[in-house]
Amino acid sequence: MDSIGQRLKDERKRLGYNQTDFAVQGGVQKNAQSNYESDARQPDAAYLAAIAKLGADVTYIVTGTRSAAALSAEEQVVIAGYRALTDQGRAGVLGMIGGMRSPEPEAPPARARMVFNAKVGQVKNVEGDYHQNEPVTINVGTRTKRKPKTE
Repeated sequence: MDSIGQRLKDERKRLGYNQTDFAVQGGVQKNAQSNYESDARQPDAAYLAAIAKLGADVTYIVTGTRSAAALSAEEQVVIAGYRALTDQGRAGVLGMIGGMRSPEPEAPPARARMVFNAKVGQVKNVEGDYHQNEPVTINVGTRTKRKPKTE
């Protein structure tokens, strides 16, 4: 979940301000702005009231939920229309939105981690990711000793 500092940074960028100019508008120094965005300090009410006048969504910064006032006119029409629908209409709209969204990328399959602690050629230890689609047989045994030739 995003922190207050991250959401504050998002709002500053959304409004097109750099840290220095946003700090001035909020009545603080640039280092205070930096501390707010890195979550080293929390902004006070006077600062939040000042940046709200710039169009910052203070409800979003504090709670993580966008306020209705921060919605565009188009978004407000969509929400008002959605609220006026029957349960069946709402289900249809949600189904349509779900069908129009691009699919979430699938997580890659988990890979097993294998470590071989044995001398393999000139390498003492071999370690790495292992991905195998087919069965594997590994024969490990003792080295056979050669008998000396007798004449």
